[in-house]
Amino acid sequence: RQRQMCIRDSSNLELQGLWDSITESALDLTGSRMATIQLFDEEKNQVSLQSVKPPSPEYRSRIEVLQLEESMNSPAIKTQRQVEFSDITTPDYFDLKDAPKMTEIHSCLSTPMMYENKVIGVINVFTRSRHRFPNDEKRLLQAFASLSAVAAQNADLYARVFNSEDLLRKSERLTTLGLLLSLIHISEPTRQEAIS
Repeated sequence: RQRQMCIRDSSNLELQGLWDSITESALDLTGSRMATIQLFDEEKNQVSLQSVKPPSPEYRSRIEVLQLEESMNSPAIKTQRQVEFSDITTPDYFDLKDAPKMTEIHSCLSTPMMYENKVIGVINVFTRSRHRFPNDEKRLLQAFASLSAVAAQNADLYARVFNSEDLLRKSERLTTLGLLLSLIHISEPTRQEAIS
């Protein structure tokens, strides 16, 4: 059990490292002020924050998990296309809980992470001043988001395979233990007969 918990924890750490790396790379690619990754849960119709760079505990605590309609990512998820927000400091965006309320952030580009024609999450990059994202920058972020989605799915599959192997080993040990117990139980009457 302890080994299984360690494996699960290491898988989660590996995924968290991936999210942090992707967010950091998005920040570096664009020279933006802040970048985030939010994953989309289609069944619950929610987005959950996975990474913020640079780290912002206040922002993170405010928006851990949001219903889709509370999120600025809703249009990018519903349309499966990039959405540009030229100025998120206006009152139009005050109701969106994941729109940063920071004076040094003005524009945002939300880029869906697509895998097998489904949105699995959104990479957001926020700029220091009002910014119109040129097409080259948009294409670069879309390609980056697509590669990130594939990397995320590969990491998830790897974690599942690793956990399955561990469960298989555990099952084999239980089967072996069961066989040993049945052999002991079978040999018990023979020993009783020898004593009598």
